[in-house]
Amino acid sequence: MYQGDIMNEQWDREKLTPMMKQYMEVKDRYQDAILFYRLGDFYEMFFEDALTACTVLEIALTGRNAGLEERIPMCGVPFHAADAYIQKLIDNGFKVAICEQLEAPSQNTKIVKRDVVKVITPGTTIDVASNDYNFILGLDSDASYYYLALCDCTTGKLKAHTIVKDINELYKQIQSYNIKEIVLDTSFDSSSLNAIVKSEGVLLSFVKEDDSFKHDVLNNIQDQYLKAFKQVLSYIQQMNMSSINYYLDIEYTTSETMDLDFSTKFALELTSTIKNKEKYGSLFWYLDKTKTAMGGRLLKEFIQQPLKNEVLINQRLDFVQALLSNFITTETLSIYLKDIYDLLRITSKLSIQSISPKEMLWLLKSLKQAKLIQDELSLIEEDVVKEYLSDYDALVFLQEAIVQTIDANLIEGNQDKIIKDGVDELLDHYRQVVQESSQWLLDFESRQKELTGIKNLKVKYNKVFGYYIEVSNANKDLIKDEYGYIRKQTLANAERYINSELKEQESLILTANENLAKLENDLYKEFVAKLTPYTKPLQLLGQKLAYLDVMVSFYTTSNQFNFTRPIFNKESIIDIKDSFHPVLKAIDSDHDFINNDFYMDKDTSILIITGPNMGGKSTYERQLALIVIMAQMGCYVPAASCHIKLFDQIYTRIGANDNQLEGQSTFMVEMLEASHAINKASDDSLILFDELGRGTATFDGLSIAYAMLEYLAKHSKAKVLFSTHYHELTRLASLYPNIKNYQACVDESNQQITFTYKIKEGSINKSYGIHVAKLAAMPQGIIENAYRILHVLEEENDLVNVDLNKQVKVVENKDGLKEEILGLNINELSPLQALTYLSELQTKLKE
Repeated sequence: MYQGDIMNEQWDREKLTPMMKQYMEVKDRYQDAILFYRLGDFYEMFFEDALTACTVLEIALTGRNAGLEERIPMCGVPFHAADAYIQKLIDNGFKVAICEQLEAPSQNTKIVKRDVVKVITPGTTIDVASNDYNFILGLDSDASYYYLALCDCTTGKLKAHTIVKDINELYKQIQSYNIKEIVLDTSFDSSSLNAIVKSEGVLLSFVKEDDSFKHDVLNNIQDQYLKAFKQVLSYIQQMNMSSINYYLDIEYTTSETMDLDFSTKFALELTSTIKNKEKYGSLFWYLDKTKTAMGGRLLKEFIQQPLKNEVLINQRLDFVQALLSNFITTETLSIYLKDIYDLLRITSKLSIQSISPKEMLWLLKSLKQAKLIQDELSLIEEDVVKEYLSDYDALVFLQEAIVQTIDANLIEGNQDKIIKDGVDELLDHYRQVVQESSQWLLDFESRQKELTGIKNLKVKYNKVFGYYIEVSNANKDLIKDEYGYIRKQTLANAERYINSELKEQESLILTANENLAKLENDLYKEFVAKLTPYTKPLQLLGQKLAYLDVMVSFYTTSNQFNFTRPIFNKESIIDIKDSFHPVLKAIDSDHDFINNDFYMDKDTSILIITGPNMGGKSTYERQLALIVIMAQMGCYVPAASCHIKLFDQIYTRIGANDNQLEGQSTFMVEMLEASHAINKASDDSLILFDELGRGTATFDGLSIAYAMLEYLAKHSKAKVLFSTHYHELTRLASLYPNIKNYQACVDESNQQITFTYKIKEGSINKSYGIHVAKLAAMPQGIIENAYRILHVLEEENDLVNVDLNKQVKVVENKDGLKEEILGLNINELSPLQALTYLSELQTKLKE
């Protein structure tokens, strides 16, 4: 529709209208953003921005005369509904520059002054509906490492992290933190990030290095992160057009917590499931009984970063134990927490003075609930809880100031009044004038009805004509000249009039309303500015309430399912009794789950677990990992008793997946992850290997698995669970005293094969893969042929030269027919059906 010179910018700007020239001058400075250009009650977009936005936002594309030979493309969104449209553009990876009218329209001004007041990007937006963090990433590197500076503008959270300079590791970090925008120095070679940008839809933004940029959080920063944090903080300041000072202290990766890699988080489904990448079915879903958005975010952090410090772990466990001992008080706390809003995000808006009156009301409600929570906590005797919110008094002034200034009842009722009566004399005067004007309009309408005899006469208002008298067509003939009515507009079913009395009063009413709105807005801004010094104590309150919320969530889960407190030992012993996989049991609560024990004494470092597919081997491994993570988070665990060593790290190789980013096969990824685990694991690590070696030829896979286990047995004291179908590996237990064999048990009684899902000491020397295929309703012909081929392979023991077409006596087939015959209900067969079945059976036996 719009082609040619208009779209390739080869047109003459001098021909543009004055307003469009102003638009182009602004747009020139924000070429990488969609420009929301304020025109009255709409944000308008033009040229390429309009073509892009109308498609993404699914709104109508129109045109506008701009002084050129043809109309230019245009689309727009209402000012009052712009937030939803802006968020949709942000979610699709665009930047949005907000260009506002900086002065009121005037008859003396041809062009209203306009300019951009802020730029909203995927990483710098403050209005985030999600309860997750919204980290923007500042990235720097040297020859060996990437230095990550993570910043969440919505809460002020800052994190610093170092990883090896490997694009796959960076990719995993971007996935792990759900990064939507990366800030780079203009000199950074971003070509290596192209695959990530394409795969994850990440926006790359660039800033020039600025040695003059200063910020308080940079004063004591570790040198290697300085450049990355300068980049990201200066970029955020540029986008928001103001200095931001609500950031929390930078969190560094420390020796206090595990740094679980992405593969482990992914394989264990800690925060989202492998299949659907959603919360339901993850450990986070299971444990999340939090009542606040802040608590939910902190819980996810706890899950992804379990503690390694036993003192800190026991502090959390003591807290949970205290809550369990005071369950009536804890249930009350849970109720109070429901009415706590996201204080950290509200505080971030307060600090940059963009908090809305509704959010101010949320702050007030949260402060009132926090006081109730403090009073309730004082009833608990245990020291770990009793003084938890003892510094709340610092916020008493803040609560009183809001109560005394903000008209909370009217805000809650969605009315316009924000500042309470009695706060400002001039404001009260304007309100009285407006109120009297409203009464005058009612009286005027009554007088006009009496004068004209028209009962349905109405006095109305719109922005175009101001106040007017509306008379239906059925009554317009009753209007007489002596009434002094002047026709203003003719509609299909009514006439609109004005008279001198209404016109005179209109000026007074509009002036009073304008003065009232401006003064109330100015007073609200002044009030917000007075509250900004309370950013830090509010952040501290938010952090403490989030922590309390997580502890109450731990209490809820532990109390509901009768979990037990884990006990840590220094003897490298794992002794867990009667435990279960919490998530699977919650998802399928209608079935009875088999509980299992874990036992590894100080001299046992490796368990080789054999058994059939679907027999529970992988679940058993994941179950141990989840119990360890829950224990080191400071949560009670799903077991009758739990004595474990303190682990410094968990490494996994579970499941089959490739790496499309680097074109790596499943087996290559398997080897890389196994190598990473073996090279990085310490004597205090937990390693979970599931079916390692299955991605290549049988002999290759067996050889690699055998060699890995021998290496670990000789050179490491890490605790290793190794599930496998390579039964040959079980002989290692007779060669190395630190290796033990475990099996997923199978019940083969009564000619039936039943998976018991019980894991116990011992080994299984045969597979049940064909039986699993049979359970999956594979055609009988395939099952029978599979038994025949299996028998050939077992007889010949030669995978290369064996004749797979060789006919042999198949015992398994005989057993299968036996099962089939025994399972037949003869009483339900007619004579004809019995003869037909007998014929088919004879044919099978001949084959």
